[in-house]
Amino acid sequence: MCKDRGYLLLLFLLLSCSSCVKEQNYTAGHKKIESVFGVDFNKTRAKIGLSELKSNWKIFNITNDSCIWWTDSTIEKKDLNVKPYYFDKRTMVIDDTLIFESDIYTNPDFAVGDIHVNLSYIYHFKPYRDQKVGWAYYLWTKTDDQNNGYITKQIADSILQSWGLKHPND
Repeated sequence: MCKDRGYLLLLFLLLSCSSCVKEQNYTAGHKKIESVFGVDFNKTRAKIGLSELKSNWKIFNITNDSCIWWTDSTIEKKDLNVKPYYFDKRTMVIDDTLIFESDIYTNPDFAVGDIHVNLSYIYHFKPYRDQKVGWAYYLWTKTDDQNNGYITKQIADSILQSWGLKHPND
């Protein structure tokens, strides 16, 4: 399990890298991820309790197996270093199969410099490594692996509530 946490952290770190921001050349596979698991997938998200993807959200980064959508707050870049907000939505797709999707929240109040604390609500659609189908909750930063880890739904909801935010699966 420790190895899997490291893998998820590495995935989040790689996808979070601000130096990765660049114009993307979309392949047919990328367009498929966007079309199949984009706005048209919102009915499934609503049934599960994931945040729905808004049509004005922009794809920040897309790779062969993952896609990151920036939310309104992130796109508009307003109040990003002032208050907690819903940061982005991430998906992992392998061989045209959605493995997981996560809603990531961040709180600049709990930051050292520009390193924020992040909270992920992750829904696994397929078993992957140690993860079973269903919800997982993960508290993490970009740099400090010692304070990263899976937490319970109750702790995740409590943290999010203390930040003045709410996840749709409540």
